[in-house]
Amino acid sequence: MEPSVSGAAALNKVTISSVALLKIVQHGTRALPELCAGCLLGLDDGVGGLEVTDCFAYPSGSSGAGLTADEDDDENAQNESDAAEFRDDMLKLLRDCNMDDLCVGWYRSVNMGDWCNLNLVEQQFEHQEDCDQGTGKAKSCLIVYDPFQTEKGVLAIKALRLTDAFMEVMRVRSSADARAVLASDSALSKFKISDIFYEIPVEFTDSSTFSRLALTELQVGRSGKTGADTLETGLDRLVLSTDPYLEKNVAFAIEELESLQEEQQKAAQYQKNLARQKQQQDAWIAQRKQENILRLERGEEPLPLRDPTNPIFKTLRDSSKLGSLLVRKQVDIFCEQINEWSAQSFEKLFLLSAVQHQNQVPTTGASSNM
Repeated sequence: MEPSVSGAAALNKVTISSVALLKIVQHGTRALPELCAGCLLGLDDGVGGLEVTDCFAYPSGSSGAGLTADEDDDENAQNESDAAEFRDDMLKLLRDCNMDDLCVGWYRSVNMGDWCNLNLVEQQFEHQEDCDQGTGKAKSCLIVYDPFQTEKGVLAIKALRLTDAFMEVMRVRSSADARAVLASDSALSKFKISDIFYEIPVEFTDSSTFSRLALTELQVGRSGKTGADTLETGLDRLVLSTDPYLEKNVAFAIEELESLQEEQQKAAQYQKNLARQKQQQDAWIAQRKQENILRLERGEEPLPLRDPTNPIFKTLRDSSKLGSLLVRKQVDIFCEQINEWSAQSFEKLFLLSAVQHQNQVPTTGASSNM
């Protein structure tokens, strides 16, 4: 099935101001090695674009920043509550100061592209529901910023949203209707990894300012002077060795494949539990039928063939399908990063090869002169 983005089709770009971008980069860099998160401020221009004009950081440890899946659920819930309270207070203060106070989403720093997990999906679902307010129109986004990849000379930033089809599944999974939840689990089996998130093109304002900053960074020893007029130049982006980065991505991808194997084992265990439950239900129903025959012979009312209070009639939830889908999406992200970084590495190698070939002294001409 194709991903449904009907409600978000009008959102064709996200424009980030230089102020907001620099704040995101600064927050993500200073928080290292921990991860961080924050709130995006801006407005919906009404013609298919979302403008991010400013942002502010959440307290450390809030909104999933720096948290792992192994931490206690109560601690995660408390951090989420603290982040929501902090955000509401900040928006009120900004409103009092007559500044941009419309929340248009949130941003999150990530570790080398490792961001597609259940914790982030649930947070994005809540933000997207809150910001869109049931209008069916896209009024928010998630921005993921990778400070580790940015250190390599490439600004790693993406704007994302959950698809409408996946949002509907998440709404059903959060409901109390057991049959609807089972139906959503069945629907997840038909989803592809592209049906979870979709990426929105990102544009930056004040591009001339960034151009001047980039040129200033690359200036070295103006007019041959030294001292205060000499600026250091970071040469990390010219390093040809890509082994550390590629090794980490491959290692992360292998870990996700191991997680995928665990999800498959969970699915197999779910099928075993389901078959065992079915056997217990059949045996219980057969016993109840025998009991009802005796009750009818005594002139008593028969008992129902299903008892909702009995644990064997409890609905079993299959969480492996959602987990498997997210893991496969994360593996795909790592594979894309490996392809992109490999392509950039080949470009550097070809450029260096061309420079060496151009500067090579022609041996034939030298021998003829002798």
